[in-house]
Amino acid sequence: MLFNSYEFIFIYLPIVLFLFYFLERRGSDIAAKIWLLVMSFYFYAQWNIQDVPLFLISLLGNYLLSFKLIPANQYALKLPARKILLIIGLILNLALLIYYKFTTVLPLGISFYTLQQISYLVDAYQGLVEDPTFIDYALYISFFSRVMSGPITAYTDIVPQWRDPQRKAVNYQNLSKGVLLFFIGLFKKLIFGDLLLSWASDGFAHPHMLTFLDSWATILSYTFGLYFDFSGYSDMAVGLALMFNIEFINNFNSPFKATSLIDFWNRWHISLTQFINAYVYTPLLRAWAPISFLKAMVSTFLTMLIVGFWHGASWGFIIFGAIHGIGLVVNHTVKKNKIKIPNPIAWLLTFFTVNVALVFLRASHVSDAIQILKAIFNVYGIAIPVKYSATLRSLSDIGIHFKEWGIDKMGIITPVLFCFFLFMLLTKSSSQVVEHFQPNQRHWIFLVFLIVLSLLNLSAYQSFVYINF
Repeated sequence: MLFNSYEFIFIYLPIVLFLFYFLERRGSDIAAKIWLLVMSFYFYAQWNIQDVPLFLISLLGNYLLSFKLIPANQYALKLPARKILLIIGLILNLALLIYYKFTTVLPLGISFYTLQQISYLVDAYQGLVEDPTFIDYALYISFFSRVMSGPITAYTDIVPQWRDPQRKAVNYQNLSKGVLLFFIGLFKKLIFGDLLLSWASDGFAHPHMLTFLDSWATILSYTFGLYFDFSGYSDMAVGLALMFNIEFINNFNSPFKATSLIDFWNRWHISLTQFINAYVYTPLLRAWAPISFLKAMVSTFLTMLIVGFWHGASWGFIIFGAIHGIGLVVNHTVKKNKIKIPNPIAWLLTFFTVNVALVFLRASHVSDAIQILKAIFNVYGIAIPVKYSATLRSLSDIGIHFKEWGIDKMGIITPVLFCFFLFMLLTKSSSQVVEHFQPNQRHWIFLVFLIVLSLLNLSAYQSFVYINF
């Protein structure tokens, strides 16, 4: 069961919402949380019930371990032993992630719930976690809204909201905004993301057949498709949480408006960026004390290699991280030396770098990625192969050789990609749209439009890209 399915939208979500607030209204806060926890596990099990035992072992193990780490807890160890136990806990979590990520079929959500639990253990060790109950902790880790692909949130940000008495009753403003954000995300996923990713898949499946225009169309289709797919998922996750009066971080903020890779990572997968800064980059940098600019740049590069490795065990993922690591080092060096680059040029360099890196993220092999990148610089490849040149009569003939593997719609790809390009540069982010939502006629018409168009395209739903990570 996925967010983009009839059973989730028309059966699961209404039942879970109704009974949650029904129990809260009767003053049964514990019962409401248990209901939500049980239904979150049910949601998780619908994907693959064989993943549930591993999930439970990880959840229970980290929860029990935390009692020995929290300084104020009566069961806590003394400082040297606590530090050793923390290191052991981190190693066990990472070992579990690495084993399943690189040797077997990846269990659903393991990359994300492992990061959540790592952040919890570190916060517990630092004394930021107080009085953790199993229900609160389990709900924090397994809440169905984000168990598959985030956003990654801190225990200290979420659990106080679960405990806040002011959040126990239905908040119709939050409910309406949550519904709007959910269907904005669903619209982005179904109408934009699935279409673009299907175009990208056709191109990446035949890298040696791509010409200059084909390669650019393939790369941009993947870049935009990944954005609409993943940001659409994040919008839905944040919107679902808001229906329960829980505020998650907005995971995307118009990333393709960025004028540097520093800016890009403050806009793209924001929750991962914050996690990496807090739990990877900062500890790594402190280990180099005394700190210098050179050490900070080495830490930056190594951190991005880890980000690439987190995505998967292949050279393509490592190269993806290395490209961003080198780019961030260049950005920081330019900034340190107060070199001024005009915004249009800075934006173009950033956008180009992001696209090149994503080729390595998506290509099946590094050689395929190199083949595609070679084609984007081959301006002579603009010409249609000779055997098709006689058919070149209009824009729709450009790239007609895509028919060799079943694509006969290349003629609309170029203008459609251009429209997506303008859309992402000129429109507000989802969070900005929701922030200004008011229960008036114009906004309700907009919401109904999103709902109807999304539901009409729901029958052939596809999985989300980041479930694979």
